[in-house]
Amino acid sequence: AGNSIGGLCALGVTARLQQTLVRGCTLFNAAGGMTSFRYEELPWILRPFLLFLQKVILSPDGYGGKFFENFKTRQNVESILLNQG
Repeated sequence: AGNSIGGLCALGVTARLQQTLVRGCTLFNAAGGMTSFRYEELPWILRPFLLFLQKVILSPDGYGGKFFENFKTRQNVESILLNQG
């Protein structure tokens, strides 16, 4: 398990040891910004799609917040956790 930058480190260790010592990895508040890309390196044709995805679909004010509110039920979380083992 890891939190923020610790999550990114835990993910890296998991990737290297997954076949021998690690069965899984849990990330809390993962530091996604540490693995982001530069927008200027993205092909120009994909930039509007990415902007729409981030600002409308994944935004807490857009559909992302509504989706998460419907998804984070106690039953759903328990089901996911019980089915991971």
